[in-house]
Amino acid sequence: MLSYSKWYITASLTILTGAVIIVYRGIAVPNLGDLLIAITPLFYQVAHVFAKRLMLKVKDPDIISTARQIITGVLLITLATLRNPKWYLTEIRQDQILPMIIFAVIFISLDTATWYQAIKRLPLAKASSFLPISALIAFFGSLFFLGETVGSQQVLGAIFILGGLVWISLQSLAVFKK
Repeated sequence: MLSYSKWYITASLTILTGAVIIVYRGIAVPNLGDLLIAITPLFYQVAHVFAKRLMLKVKDPDIISTARQIITGVLLITLATLRNPKWYLTEIRQDQILPMIIFAVIFISLDTATWYQAIKRLPLAKASSFLPISALIAFFGSLFFLGETVGSQQVLGAIFILGGLVWISLQSLAVFKK
């Protein structure tokens, strides 16, 4: 059984606090989008638990990640078709097809493949503590690529996330050197 020290739990909570600071908009009642964003990590983690268990039977994590992407793609296409049988004619412009394919093949494939290789080598709880970095990546992506306005609240959240990640990294290196 993996045990975590107080510093690790505190650093993880610092990262989580940063992610919450970034997404919190100051309203008491969240809208549907906020709720969907809030429950998304639950679905990710449930899927990761099942994938980690599956690794006991299937030794190559690339097979698991490939199957997950194919099954997800088929399910999403089925749901989109049930909702709107001609979605591919109305929802996608011809000039969007190649960028979507490139995005799916390069970024989502790399994301999934590296994640499954990581959880093969690390305890799931430890690997999952780094997931809030996605809020940091989205923060910088929205700033530099989308030109969105970033407020002091988002900057503060990014500082918390970076601080927590640096804290975990430095403490992990110190433990590893012993």
